[in-house]
Amino acid sequence: MIMIEPLQPPHLSALVAAHAAAPPGYSAYFQPFPFDEATLRRILERRREDLYYGVIWAGQPAGLSMLRGFDQGYRVPSYGVWIAPAFSRRGLGRATLQHAVETCRARGCAQLMLKVHPLNTRARQMYERFGFVQAGVDPHNQNLIYRLTLGPAAHTDQV
Repeated sequence: MIMIEPLQPPHLSALVAAHAAAPPGYSAYFQPFPFDEATLRRILERRREDLYYGVIWAGQPAGLSMLRGFDQGYRVPSYGVWIAPAFSRRGLGRATLQHAVETCRARGCAQLMLKVHPLNTRARQMYERFGFVQAGVDPHNQNLIYRLTLGPAAHTDQV
């Protein structure tokens, strides 16, 4: 029922519409770029090594996840995820996180990084259960920086 596949232009309009229709405040913690179709198309056209995935639930675009930083030469990618409200609390965030960990391991990454707003307690709890450890605070926006070591002893939550 859940598919995570490379994000394609046909997914974009449904994702943008779901993002725009989300209740006020729902997407407050996800602001890596303007969430409009033109920006998403431009990101997909210009990316080289960064990875963007569509999250599909029963054939419908339900969200997106990403591993960014490769294009800028970072050895530790940054994970991000947005799931549409209609698909929230169905394990999609956890599935994208597991997918990100597996992808990073396959690419030989030693760590995975993410940033999370301090008040986003649901996400923080999921990341901590997954084995992420707080490693600092982003001085630009006060988001918490979490890191996961991807060695053989790293925790991998089953989806």
